[in-house]
Amino acid sequence: MSSDFASEMLAEHYDAVSALWQATEGLGDTETREEFCRYLSRNPGISSVVSHDGRIIGALLGGHDGRRGYLYHLAVAADHRGAGVATALIGRCLDQLQRLQIQRCSLHVYRANATAVEFWSHQQWRERCDLKLFAVDLPRR
Repeated sequence: MSSDFASEMLAEHYDAVSALWQATEGLGDTETREEFCRYLSRNPGISSVVSHDGRIIGALLGGHDGRRGYLYHLAVAADHRGAGVATALIGRCLDQLQRLQIQRCSLHVYRANATAVEFWSHQQWRERCDLKLFAVDLPRR
């Protein structure tokens, strides 16, 4: 499946994409509708979906900070895995980032998510062992 099968993720995809993310083991917390829409408006045209028979079967959030690209929440419906859906989603997001002259892209994977670790390793993404990730949760206003 080529990246031509993936299309731009839009705000109106939230319910279907959120349901797919919730059904996908290992993703962790995902965005509220407001966060989702804000992310898409800050990163227009980069995030992608794949649909089949009117149903979203794959989704991937993609964006950048002007320097580096980032991918979040790759999910493919269990009954469509192994058919190239993930490859199409990744290809479309990376094509969009390259179009914007972004030259490196990163992603986060939970260490305990062996399926994701294996998948990304198989896709020739390299693990960065030279970095540590730090985070802080800010109170919501």
